[in-house]
Amino acid sequence: MNVEKFVKNEAKAALKGNWIKAITALFTELLVVLAVLLVIESAFEIMGDYDDFGTAAAENPVKLVFFILFHLLGVGGLLLLSPMFAGYVKIMCSLAKDKKSKIDDMFLYFSSGDIYKDCVKFMTRIIVSCVAVLILFELPCLGGYLLFEDRDYADIIVAVLGLLGVLGAYLFSLRYTFALMLYTDGLSINESFEKGAAVSKGNVTKLVKLTFSFIGWIISYILVVPCLYAVPYISCAHFISAKYLLEQYDQLHPAIPQTPVSMPVQNMGEVITADNSGSMFANPNYTSAQNAEPLTLSDIGEESHNSGGISLSKGGTVGGDL
Repeated sequence: MNVEKFVKNEAKAALKGNWIKAITALFTELLVVLAVLLVIESAFEIMGDYDDFGTAAAENPVKLVFFILFHLLGVGGLLLLSPMFAGYVKIMCSLAKDKKSKIDDMFLYFSSGDIYKDCVKFMTRIIVSCVAVLILFELPCLGGYLLFEDRDYADIIVAVLGLLGVLGAYLFSLRYTFALMLYTDGLSINESFEKGAAVSKGNVTKLVKLTFSFIGWIISYILVVPCLYAVPYISCAHFISAKYLLEQYDQLHPAIPQTPVSMPVQNMGEVITADNSGSMFANPNYTSAQNAEPLTLSDIGEESHNSGGISLSKGGTVGGDL
C-alpha cells in the first residue's frame, strides 16, 4: 500500500461517525465566505453589473481603483472572520489525532478578545501571503483584457489563467499546513511559523502529491454536494499526513532542554554548568556536543539502550542515570 492510499484510509477511519460534524463545520464556513462575497457583489451592483464593471476596470483607472478597493475590503472581511477557519482546522486536526472535538470548536477563537486578536494576527500572515501569490497569478488576467480585442477569446484566456491562479495559490497554502496544526495545538504564533517552516522543508511536495491523488474529488468542487463530502475528506487527509510528518521531524530533531543545569562533580571541588549551547564551563576536558562528531540513527539507538539516555553526540549524553 502506498503512502497516499494509507493516509486516505486513515482519513476515512477518522471521519467515520464524524461526517455530520465535519460537514456542518464546513457548511458554516462556506456560509460565512458566501456572505462576504455577496457584500462585495452588492457593492459592484451599486456601480453597475459585475462583469461590465470588471471589463471597464481594465480600461478605466478610476474603476480599476474601486475594483481593487472592493476586493481588498472583501479580504479584510475574511480576515476578521478568519478565526472561524482556525476553528474548522481545530476540528479537523482533532479528528486527525483521534481526539474528541465539538462543533463549538468552530467558535473557539472567539471566546475572548485576546484569543481572537492573536488568531487574527496568525491568520493574517497566512492569508496575506496566499492572496499575494494569487494576485501574482491573476495579473495576466488583467493583461488578457488589455491585449486581446476579441472579448470572447479574452474571456477564455482569463478563465484558464484564473483557474491556474487559484490552483497555484492553493498549492502554495499547503506550506502552512504544519503551522496551522501547531497553532491549534497551542503553540505561539512565532513558534508555529518557525517550526512549521522547518518541517515544511522537503515535505510540502509530499502534501502536493497527496493533493493530486484527489484530483477527481477536486474537480467535483464545482458541484455543491460532492464538495461538502470532498473538502472534509481532503482536509482530514492533509492533517493526518502532517501529523505523521511532524512526528517524524520530532524523532529526528529531539528537543534539547533550554534551562541551565548545575551538577556537582565529586573529587573536582567545582561545579560544572551547562548552558544552552552545550558548552561546559570550568572543565577544559569537556567536549562540546556541538563540536563532536554527529551520531547516526543506529548510534543513537545503541547508546540509548546501553546508557539509558539519548546520546546527542559522541561527546555526551542526555538522560543516563539522572
